[in-house]
Amino acid sequence: MPGLGSLLDPTTGLWSVSFADRGLQTQTLRLPGLTAAVTVVRDVMGVPHIYASNASDGWFALGFVHAQDRL
Repeated sequence: MPGLGSLLDPTTGLWSVSFADRGLQTQTLRLPGLTAAVTVVRDVMGVPHIYASNASDGWFALGFVHAQDRL
């Protein structure tokens, strides 16, 4: 598949533009089901880092950001 080489190149291909316009975003949401505050920070590559005071809220936030990325 030589035609896909430039598309799959990590420096110039699809991956180089997929997070280019995201940047670091700040958003506050109040979600039913959380028992305490949860902080989600996305780095420059769009990877979410979840900070929660308990495991239940952490798993809830993980599911939420997973849905954000897929939809």
